[in-house]
Amino acid sequence: MNRLLGVLYTNRERIWFGRDELMDKLGGKEIGTRTFFISMNVQPAFRKMGLFKNEKYPVAEEISVKGLYLPSSVTLTEKQIQYIVETIVSIQRSS
Repeated sequence: MNRLLGVLYTNRERIWFGRDELMDKLGGKEIGTRTFFISMNVQPAFRKMGLFKNEKYPVAEEISVKGLYLPSSVTLTEKQIQYIVETIVSIQRSS
């Protein structure tokens, strides 16, 4: 399963683990993930151009450090989706 599009936002206060830990655990179960986007206002290329100077976008910044992409595709089977969901639930319950 290597099509990554779905997004998950991790909130350590509610689910007892962070994004990186979840990514490691999902990877151990053969579920591909990758980190979410980097907020545009902190990207070096935009900063070099003088854009977003002294601008803060707290929601985007928080999501960029807590969000991750999950497998998502029109070709994912119901069985694959169920496996992803059950694995995340299992990880949450065991944490």
